[in-house]
Amino acid sequence: MVYEELDIVSMVALVVLLVSTMTGRERSVVNRIFIHTCILAILSILADAVREVFIYRAVMPRAIITFSVLKALLTTSVLVSWLHFSEVFLDLRLSKGMRVLYWLPAMVTGTCFILSFWNKGVYWAVEPGIYQRGPLFFMELVSYCIYPVIQFGLFLWRSFKTVTRRMKIDYIKMATFGIFPAAGVIMQCFWGQAVPCVPASIMLAMLQGYLVVENREVSRDALTGVPRRPTLEKYLTQLLGEGALDPVVEGSHPYWFIMMDIDHFKTVNDTYGHLEGDHALQIVASVLQKCFLEHRGCLCRYGGDEFAAVVHCGEGELNVLCEEIEETMQKTADRNDLPYKLTISIGCEKILVRSEREIVDVIQTADDRMYKSKHTGELMMAK
Repeated sequence: MVYEELDIVSMVALVVLLVSTMTGRERSVVNRIFIHTCILAILSILADAVREVFIYRAVMPRAIITFSVLKALLTTSVLVSWLHFSEVFLDLRLSKGMRVLYWLPAMVTGTCFILSFWNKGVYWAVEPGIYQRGPLFFMELVSYCIYPVIQFGLFLWRSFKTVTRRMKIDYIKMATFGIFPAAGVIMQCFWGQAVPCVPASIMLAMLQGYLVVENREVSRDALTGVPRRPTLEKYLTQLLGEGALDPVVEGSHPYWFIMMDIDHFKTVNDTYGHLEGDHALQIVASVLQKCFLEHRGCLCRYGGDEFAAVVHCGEGELNVLCEEIEETMQKTADRNDLPYKLTISIGCEKILVRSEREIVDVIQTADDRMYKSKHTGELMMAK
């Protein structure tokens, strides 16, 4: 009964994670996807536990096969759900056709699982309590292992747009989710059913996922969903430590500090209320996230109605980015039919420094240019 006991321990651990996530901070899209994945994982382990009880009590073969197939399909759904999480976590924009590919391996292996009812698939059972591997058992191994490959493909795709070592480490933590179930099924294939590897591996994967989600939620502003100011400060500190901001290594693509502030935000709050002010902040944040998506760097809510960003690009590209922000902001405001004009003032400064004190001066210069832009109505482009 060791198998069932480990199933119970794994389910209890997942229920604790689920309750902790559902009763924690305000739910973001990432948080909701994690909750959905956690529920699928609990159902998968529950189906596995029921199957083992049926085998132990010599229940009819069809019941054993039913829960074997159910467990396998639910586990595959967990891996597919985590791919969706990967897409959101990495801020990827995949087409509907690409998302269909998520399910293609699952549909192929799912067909092999269902064939088990006719003893031609992944599992085989003809007598009560007799449960063996079928002719297509290798497809279970394939289904568990192909998703980590896809996840690392997403990671490599996104990693070309990342800069700091810290960001890449966070992405690797997320992308390695599928390795745990894959390792579990590989060990179980070689060591047999006596070694209960898969439920424990799923539980470990969800635990790691929980830590990744919690780390992300802590570092992000609850209202707008963008990183908070400490994230940007750590980003600058790391760049400084790596020597990436040193004037000596300046090339055609330096780093820029961008300070942004919503115009007449106090008037919006006083006239339309703070809920409408929050709505305006969310609109601005969504526009900035969209505009900065293709640029290597870091965007954050600096404080109040101020946002700040560090980007790595050429001067011409920066000017185009500033114009894009202004145009997108206007289009978004018109689309939301706002009763007020929603504009943003921008100030930019090149980051060529060797110390944290010089970074403070850069931020102050960008801030001054932003306020000059606010008073003159002109964008303070790169100089």
